Amino acid sequence: MIDTSSLTAQTIGLEKFSPSILGTYEDCPRLFYYQNWLGLKLDEDRLHLDFGNAIHEAINQVYLEYDDNFGGAWSAGDFEKVKERFLMYWKQSNVPEETFTKFMSTAAGSESGFTKKEDLYEDFKEDGLIMLKAYWDKKEILLVEYGHDLVDFELYKKQILFNPLNDTEKLPIPASYRIDARNRDNTKTVDFKTSKSKYNLEETRKKIQGQLYLLGQWCETGKFCGEFDYTVLRKGLKTDDRIEVVRLVYDEADLVACFYRIQAILAKIANREFDRPSRGHANYCQCIKFEEALRIET
Repeated sequence: MIDTSSLTAQTIGLEKFSPSILGTYEDCPRLFYYQNWLGLKLDEDRLHLDFGNAIHEAINQVYLEYDDNFGGAWSAGDFEKVKERFLMYWKQSNVPEETFTKFMSTAAGSESGFTKKEDLYEDFKEDGLIMLKAYWDKKEILLVEYGHDLVDFELYKKQILFNPLNDTEKLPIPASYRIDARNRDNTKTVDFKTSKSKYNLEETRKKIQGQLYLLGQWCETGKFCGEFDYTVLRKGLKTDDRIEVVRLVYDEADLVACFYRIQAILAKIANREFDRPSRGHANYCQCIKFEEALRIET
């Protein structure tokens, strides 16, 4: 039984938390300790992060094409503007020499046949444009079948979360997060991902990210909304159909349970429980890289 009665900002030792921080702790408290508690960083490049940001910006442009031509809707829209927005953010400078060198040291790099950084840039560029064209071609289906009439993008939130059924039960530090998009009538939240792998519905539903976003919306508006979609743009597929929608539906009990789930994680952090998981710990976890960098014997 975890004691949460004395849970404060001081005992937790954090100023705020995010879905990624909570997810890291649940996956591996030891990794959380190195990465979030001590604030250590590995020498990681931004290749995939920058590519994902460029994709997000381009998808935003898709819906600007819809709203700017409302009445004519997308029939008056122009995919070339989506392409231009993507290329505004995906530039050759996103693939410096050191990033190319790291890529070539991987199995994918050795199999690629690339000889210079420009080859890697062009490969991501071509794949990104194929994914975005697939999204453009499927946008009406996403609108009609999934309710993806998206108007609000890049929503930054910092708020104290509470139990919506008892607002006297509050978390002592705020949640800080960024929502990719919400639809026009605020009935659905959407997060965009790029991935080579197919998402597993059951495993994805367990992720804390979507539940936290919906809990935050409930706390902010007083209105329950239980729909959260991951829209996955699939990398490197031979087929032109690159869009996968993972539709997640939660009820009120799920979001109340999410509040207590977060509270329990914060209590464990306050208790300084930073041991590696005894079961199910991935042998590729980055906590091992931190320990190798620190030369810690385990």
